Amino acid sequence: MWRCIVSDGFNINLNAAAAGNMRKIPGRHRRVLILFSVLLLPLSITLSSTVASSTSVSPLSNPAMNAPGYTSDPLGDLTNQIGHLGFTQYPSTFASVSENESTATITVYVTSLDATMENAMTAEDAVGKVAFVIVPKTLSELDALHALTTDDMPDLTSHGIDARVWHAELLTGREYIGVLNLTANQTNYIDQVLGASNVDVENLAPGQVPVSTASRTNDTAPFNGGDSIENTSSGPFCTSGFGATIGSTSVLITAAHCFALNSSVINGLNGTGGFASIGSVSHRDMAYQGTDTETINGSSSDLIWSGVIGSPTEAFVSGYTSSPAGDQVCNSGSASGEVCGITISSTTIYTGLGTCITVLVDGSNRTECHLIYATAASGAIANESGDSGGPVFRFSGSNLEATGIVSASTMNDTVNCVYNTNQICYNDLYYTAISTTLNEWGATLKTG
Repeated sequence: MWRCIVSDGFNINLNAAAAGNMRKIPGRHRRVLILFSVLLLPLSITLSSTVASSTSVSPLSNPAMNAPGYTSDPLGDLTNQIGHLGFTQYPSTFASVSENESTATITVYVTSLDATMENAMTAEDAVGKVAFVIVPKTLSELDALHALTTDDMPDLTSHGIDARVWHAELLTGREYIGVLNLTANQTNYIDQVLGASNVDVENLAPGQVPVSTASRTNDTAPFNGGDSIENTSSGPFCTSGFGATIGSTSVLITAAHCFALNSSVINGLNGTGGFASIGSVSHRDMAYQGTDTETINGSSSDLIWSGVIGSPTEAFVSGYTSSPAGDQVCNSGSASGEVCGITISSTTIYTGLGTCITVLVDGSNRTECHLIYATAASGAIANESGDSGGPVFRFSGSNLEATGIVSASTMNDTVNCVYNTNQICYNDLYYTAISTTLNEWGATLKTG
């Protein structure tokens, strides 16, 4: 699992057994022992390379999960299990899977129906809960189209095309591309490069792409997800996650290894920024086999920062969703900026506790669970020192949906950084599932 062991200039201490295998995440010194070979992300954190079986771990025990407003997912881990089955056993027809918690139903998207596959996915606990929808392309075909679009984006940019968002459309089998102030000539060029039958190009008016005078380091209330946060004007930094409410109280979610309970948190980055006061840490999970999450009492928005470092824009959060294997997610960290194309692993997320890791928090070893593992393409960035606590999300159509909170990365899986060459960047990412986080704190995600 990973808590992006990012080193914003801070080194993480490791046990002798773990030395050389992990690194701490920006912001705090933590020792990672074993349980999965990954790094923690919010502060600089490092994990060791031993894998622990999450199936032997008892259920999460945290008093907050008994708080008013706590609800459990009626489908449990069934959606992920079906997604794993489709991804590994039926790649020639499987496209995606989604769930509706309110109706306790699951939708499986395939390119054609197959009796063997249907029987496998509707067996036992899934009886009466699964419906199938036919779509034009498989997951691998959608990924290939998205990769092609991403590879051609520099060429589109060089022709004055200001594409602000692009992603595969599950139901149409086409790539959606949203362009600021799109012209007819630009549409024709995109069709020429990518093929008119492969893309849906849409004009985005300036009002559809919010631009603020604020930034990740100089934000004002209500604060966005993706802000750089620290607890002193010169201390280690992390990233704010999603805005939420607990009862009537506004909070920002981030990683538990970032700040101690009751710590004051400000908006800033290594001694730079506006240093606006956000609030103080109100809830922090330090339980055995708990989550790597905490909440900051303070004014939060229903927006997260998106886009590259130096040119951030704001994007509304439309809701939250699960993390089926094979789907791609994005990380919007205050160090890395928005990085996408991070693919959820098919091997690490299909048990009730997810992946577990042991790390050093506040001077003691702690076992943390409910982590999901994902990797970027070879040589690409999935996480960077200082991203810990930041928002992980994916697109459903044109909707941006929350999936998790950045936690860690594998220390020896480093890649070259693009913007901050004095930082450490990683090719993989561990993040805490957002549904588990909201349930734990009895929180409601802010959406727009």
